Amino acid sequence: KEYNVNTEQLESLEELIKSKFSPWTFDCSWSDEAIELRELAVKQPDIVTKQFVLAYFRTLRLVDKQITTVDSALLKFPNLEDISLAANNIEIVDSANLPRTLKVLELYANEISDLRLFCHKPPRLEHLGLGKNQIYNIEEHLTGIHWPQLLSLDLSHNFLTDLKDAVAKFSSLPKLRNLILIGNPLCM
Repeated sequence: KEYNVNTEQLESLEELIKSKFSPWTFDCSWSDEAIELRELAVKQPDIVTKQFVLAYFRTLRLVDKQITTVDSALLKFPNLEDISLAANNIEIVDSANLPRTLKVLELYANEISDLRLFCHKPPRLEHLGLGKNQIYNIEEHLTGIHWPQLLSLDLSHNFLTDLKDAVAKFSSLPKLRNLILIGNPLCM
């Protein structure tokens, strides 16, 4: 087979996508699957469709990207299990916009203060990171009724003051093994 400017050998393309000196090198830290997907696009370009790409992702890390809203676009990722939206400007999270497959949700260092929409039929999370937000009261939102699978909860560096109420609410979380409350007034 003859090669010209329009064709490349598969080996050459594979080498280019893996080399740190490649002109196509880019940061893949935003997803564990990004590098694999690039390689797949070279090896089997016919299978890489929009639906295939969206279904391929299990993890997303969109940290410090000035995100203000968690909208229904996340629902396009049907197999998403782990997402970090830390260090953004999110104020409210509506659980209707979260994939049901989600197990880990990290929302550290945002501006979340209201948990009402977030706790209406949420996905069955195992870890929920809400540290360094604007949470003053957990009310009935962080209980076993809404979060029966929750193993780990980070509420550090918020503004929780009522230790007795917090203990009562958290004791209803049947699988909770890790609770982080450091930096709240109730810990002082």
